Amino acid sequence: MTWTAIIAMIIQILNFIFGIFSPGPTPRQAQYSCGSLKWTQAPKMVDGHLVGRAEQNCKVEGRSGGGLQQLKAHLAQRVMQTAHQVAYNQGEAVYTVSLNSQADGQPLQVSGQAALSGNASVVRHSFEQSAVYTSSDAKYVVGVQAAMEVTPSSKSHWYNVKTSEAVKIKKPAFMSNAYFQSKIVSEMEAAMADQVVDAMSDIASHL
Repeated sequence: MTWTAIIAMIIQILNFIFGIFSPGPTPRQAQYSCGSLKWTQAPKMVDGHLVGRAEQNCKVEGRSGGGLQQLKAHLAQRVMQTAHQVAYNQGEAVYTVSLNSQADGQPLQVSGQAALSGNASVVRHSFEQSAVYTSSDAKYVVGVQAAMEVTPSSKSHWYNVKTSEAVKIKKPAFMSNAYFQSKIVSEMEAAMADQVVDAMSDIASHL
């Protein structure tokens, strides 16, 4: 089994909630600090599936001066490029979306429902997977819920960024529970921590 397809799917969803149009680190510079990734729901095997929820908190200095209003506008632009069936409920945009990429050289499409809301106090962007279409090992990812929440900090021009991702991943029959859990957890921790840090520069440029 290759792990790259599963991790590629997790990164794709993280990039989406961050509003990053081109995956990967950006050349912009930002001042930020991030705490260590924590499992708020400890990973465990349940009925042949690995389930768990990880969270990471960062602080970042806004560079554009546009604050939360500009960040929401940036994310809304991403919504307009990817959304289907947008509905609005008390200022929250709820929409279906299909994310297309590749994993292990195979086409990968992840469908789900997303929501974007924001005001002067908070901007929140979330995604919940409903289906995955691929012949790669990303097919083992049964469900992903991811969210980013940005709020002002007590320091002027600085913001709190909280990222969370909950997963449900089916174990192949030929693997032991212990090995599968250990491998997925270590790969997910590394990928999520790296992607959150890479996203800070992009987020800062829209705050």
